Amino acid sequence: MFRRSPVALALAAALTAGCGGPARRASPEPLHVSGAVSLTEALQKVAARWEQGGHGQITLNFAASNVLARQVLEGAPTDVFLSADEAQMDPWKPIILKTPGTFVLEHMGGVDPGKGIDGDGFKFVLACLDTGRCWVKLSPRISKQDDFPFSDTDPLVKKLVQDAPTRLLWGSDWPHPQYFKPMPNDVRLLDMMLDWVPDEQTRKLIFVDNPAEAFGFPKL
Repeated sequence: MFRRSPVALALAAALTAGCGGPARRASPEPLHVSGAVSLTEALQKVAARWEQGGHGQITLNFAASNVLARQVLEGAPTDVFLSADEAQMDPWKPIILKTPGTFVLEHMGGVDPGKGIDGDGFKFVLACLDTGRCWVKLSPRISKQDDFPFSDTDPLVKKLVQDAPTRLLWGSDWPHPQYFKPMPNDVRLLDMMLDWVPDEQTRKLIFVDNPAEAFGFPKL
């Protein structure tokens, strides 16, 4: 079952961002990553860079989502799960809600913004927040728009900020792996937070206080 806390349901961006930094003390046991078959090439590259950086070993497991779900239910070690799209998450929803420990939903759960706040995918994100164990990363990566302003994500973000400001994190998506639309300007991505979260104290929660609690960083 999921064994580490917090569990990052979509850790590829975090792993990639950490690959180029100073080597960290290797984990005493491998990190078990299960992912959709379509992510094989990308995850193999990420794992290689992670291990070359001295961060420890990653064990990769690829299969269809329903197969991976069955493996987890049968006790297969799984620290991280990455799905290719929202539809493939259906078998995982009850497992995620029942799994003990905290977890992170990357890219606002990877939902389709066109379905709005009443879409099944976004309702599941809210259900995860209701557990009190979930953190959600705000990111426009899920937008169906090819470039700024990515305004189709605004209603989802505003609902999350309204309902759960103390459970939100900011995701830059840097360096934008597997992104085939016009490359976004990272400064403009950061500036979006001024529109998404007008209140300065709430922005401090998302940028500073919430990450410190979620990942055990020293509080500032």
